[in-house]
Amino acid sequence: MKIFRVLSKTYDRVALGIETPKDILFKLVFFIKNPFSTKKRWKLYEEYLENKIVRGRVVGGVLRYRDIQFPDIGDKKKYVKGFIPTYYDILFFYDKRNDVYDSASVDRYERSFGTEGTYCYTDNGCDMTIKKGDIVIDAGAWVGTFSAYAAKKGAQVYAFEPSVENRIILNKTAELNGNITVVPFALYDTAATLNFSEESITSRVEDVNKTIGESSHGVRAVTLDEFVVSNNIQKVNFIKADIEGSERKMLAGAVNVMKKFAPKLSICTYHLPDDRQVLSKIIMDANPKYKVVYRKMKLYAFV
Repeated sequence: MKIFRVLSKTYDRVALGIETPKDILFKLVFFIKNPFSTKKRWKLYEEYLENKIVRGRVVGGVLRYRDIQFPDIGDKKKYVKGFIPTYYDILFFYDKRNDVYDSASVDRYERSFGTEGTYCYTDNGCDMTIKKGDIVIDAGAWVGTFSAYAAKKGAQVYAFEPSVENRIILNKTAELNGNITVVPFALYDTAATLNFSEESITSRVEDVNKTIGESSHGVRAVTLDEFVVSNNIQKVNFIKADIEGSERKMLAGAVNVMKKFAPKLSICTYHLPDDRQVLSKIIMDANPKYKVVYRKMKLYAFV
């Protein structure tokens, strides 16, 4: 049965364009050469993907996916490694699938690929896509992959990223693509100063009472409700959030935004065991008109 599952996933990946005959040949060769070393095979394939998706896409010092641009991160191993799943979840459908997120394709993608799933999706009245003129909140912008995508779709993006290290690259991404305002704050359920860890690619806001480590520092946290009012933002159309378990805090601080504007919500649900239940309750309590769709590791909510 394992062979059947492998063949089925391979078929789906080829059908979607995730893998090519060249990719399959590469994996076969290194399986034959290293039949008993899964760790070695994966390391070799990881390097192959890094060259295929990141280093091999650099033109004139800029990393390009159609008209979306990023600064060259090829010499930053941590970011290159993290960019691979981000590419597939955010940029792949734009880059290779004509930016179409039909349910059949997304279903096949989630069955065949071990990433978190797409932020956009369409199915029977559920239209989780970015429109020209949208105001988009990118909570946990990292280096700006979703921000750059949304900006190229014609949106004005507010990219929230409390990591000093990540913002060095995010600021360059904003310059390359335009229509991105970098916001150095965390989104939370109250205005506060919080601890923030820079220790890994999954940098996170931590409880203010925890001891600050060597790579941690204080960050300003704001509510989205407060930010929208203080910056005279007239509407919010789309909120994307991947903030390492703080999604519930962010939503609790966006009750008025959900009530007044009913933005589309594309929220990660895999950080905490009760994410689906807790996040859904916050959303529905704020605005009972929302409909919620659960996917592999995300929920989509829309009115």
